[in-house]
Amino acid sequence: MQITVARGGRSSDGQVPALQKEEFIEHLKALGQGDRLTELKQLAGLLSSQIPGNFLAFLSEAELAEHLTRAGDFLRYRQDEVKVEFRPQSESGCYSLFCCSVDANHIFSSVQEYLQRKSLHFLVVCHPIFSVERDEEGKLVSLNEGDSSQVQESFIWMELERLPVRLLEELKLGLNRIVSAALRIYRHRDRLRQRFEHLREVKNLTPYVDLFDWLVEDNFIPVAGRCYHYDGTDPEAELVEEPEHALGLTELYDQLFDVHIQPVPLTPQLIEGMVRHTGDVALEKTELRCPLHRFERLTYIGFRELLAD
Repeated sequence: MQITVARGGRSSDGQVPALQKEEFIEHLKALGQGDRLTELKQLAGLLSSQIPGNFLAFLSEAELAEHLTRAGDFLRYRQDEVKVEFRPQSESGCYSLFCCSVDANHIFSSVQEYLQRKSLHFLVVCHPIFSVERDEEGKLVSLNEGDSSQVQESFIWMELERLPVRLLEELKLGLNRIVSAALRIYRHRDRLRQRFEHLREVKNLTPYVDLFDWLVEDNFIPVAGRCYHYDGTDPEAELVEEPEHALGLTELYDQLFDVHIQPVPLTPQLIEGMVRHTGDVALEKTELRCPLHRFERLTYIGFRELLAD
């Protein structure tokens, strides 16, 4: 396995960046991109300070034009929540990996971790966050950066070598699941934090205010939240879930994430032993994992709220 990560596409001697040279623009025209020249030049301008110099240095202007056209073609449409493509290059076993979705925490690190665990050789070309506008069909209308009034999209571009064709569909499915999980967790993050704020005010949990402060300061990534109620005086009482309060992921894994492993539904039966703790706060390392970040074993944190009835 070999991973290459580098940053910065501008030369230190004040030369014109490779993606802005006239020769590069002429090769775009030669590729039949004359009608998209403004669009591709804008993309080149946004990426010129993002793409590593060691990637640009070994490519001719013609090859750079081909790479940028592939990236531009990929970005032009996104109809699904997550878009992942492996675009073949002229050399056997070499592919450009493009991934695009609404931005969320831990997408990039999770994608890298997944490819690393597959022992793949990849170069990180860039990972910009674009400000975009798309029409109802998912076609790109405008592409900028730093505009908070527009949707923020994560764009990942990697180059892979010696990649067997048989792995393409498996990798695409795995990356889709990873990014989809990151998006779901991110969408529910604020509501999970609000639940911590609610629990902070619960009478029997007031001694743990420092713990709640720690939890809401991003020291802990909540990937799923569930509420259950039961009769604490009856050890045989049924554990009843409140589905309207279910947040985050609905499935986890009992092994390191892989598309060949069946996920485990997050049901009351799965975590009943943890929920029926005797103290007001429980902390337990589990055997469960999620398809995110370093895929490590998850920690269960449980809070018991004493109800009058």
